[in-house]
Amino acid sequence: QPRIVGATLSTSRRFSTTGISCMDLDKGYDLNSSTTTSPPRYLLVGSGGSDCTICLYDLSYFGSDQYLNQGSKNQQQHNVHNAQQTKSTIASMTHRPIARSIRQSNDTAVADISGVPNGHRQPILSVKWYPADVYGSFVSASISGEILIWDAQQFVPVFATYTHVYSGPKTSAAADEDSNKSVAPLKCMDLPKTPEGCPHGSALLALGLGGGDGRGVIQLCDAFHGGSATHELIGHTGGVNGLEWDPQHPFRLASAGEDCTVRLWDIRKAGASACLGVLDREKGMCGDDLDVS
Repeated sequence: QPRIVGATLSTSRRFSTTGISCMDLDKGYDLNSSTTTSPPRYLLVGSGGSDCTICLYDLSYFGSDQYLNQGSKNQQQHNVHNAQQTKSTIASMTHRPIARSIRQSNDTAVADISGVPNGHRQPILSVKWYPADVYGSFVSASISGEILIWDAQQFVPVFATYTHVYSGPKTSAAADEDSNKSVAPLKCMDLPKTPEGCPHGSALLALGLGGGDGRGVIQLCDAFHGGSATHELIGHTGGVNGLEWDPQHPFRLASAGEDCTVRLWDIRKAGASACLGVLDREKGMCGDDLDVS
């Protein structure tokens, strides 16, 4: 496997245990052809430490130290030939970031008049390549609920949205007052795995929220069209720790929660009725509408 170095800037022991929080490798889509694919090549790495950065790696030979540090074109061509002939050479390569985001601070100027920040302010929770346009854009989320849409070629955010999700009133008497509602933290995020799941330039994000009021909520929102929530999936009795879109079915989603269950959802529905079935660690599989074919 390629050796990945330089994913975080922090060298302090205080942040050593939270270095890398998430990764995503491109799916190998070829932008020049609608029918062929290329080998996965570009890796996104998100930092869970204090630098709050995202690094981009080129895992091919052309992104390795061995190629980039060569002094002459003749030597580069010679090494390309050797790399194609010797798999062990590829396995021993070292790769460093070819692009790195910056940490947005209160003193950092925004990227443009639109108010889009230059980077995240808090540690990265998740990074995902946008399907069908893998070399063009990706989505990232921080632990604060900030979601950024990135231009991968320029490696700058082009759109920002925020999850302001209330998990319910702290007291029944103050149900109409936002100040008395508890905010559900963002715990996980996922994008559809196939271009069919993101038609017409949309990006339906699945956001897993903590269960501050004793229930876990999955919020679906279109980050490319204002970031507003379309609907919610309700069923977990605790926070939602993990989400995974079905790689073959653009409308099917799986979630894992603190209640020790895995739930399968049909996102074309909303609320509790969207649940197709439950995989319970103690009780096994249940659900009349469950169809895993």
